[in-house]
Amino acid sequence: MFRKGQTVYFLQSKKNVMQARIIAVSGGFYTLKLADGGGIRLRESRLYATEEDAKKAIQKPYVPVFRNEQFLTGELRFWKLPKRLSNPI
Repeated sequence: MFRKGQTVYFLQSKKNVMQARIIAVSGGFYTLKLADGGGIRLRESRLYATEEDAKKAIQKPYVPVFRNEQFLTGELRFWKLPKRLSNPI
């Protein structure tokens, strides 16, 4: 899909978009040259053609949703369990 010399984008640590240039392709891996002089080898599935595509792929942090609105306001309520009606023998 990508060719040698093409500029591509990838995610670093699943949150930062990095720009690089393809310098070699071998065995489904792309060798990339970074702007700071470093290099990295990545699979095609981790590369994006545009910066916008890479930004869309950034995973949003998981935020649990609770039905109890007091949890969101910081007021935790502990529910009391009913007392047993009879003692098991």
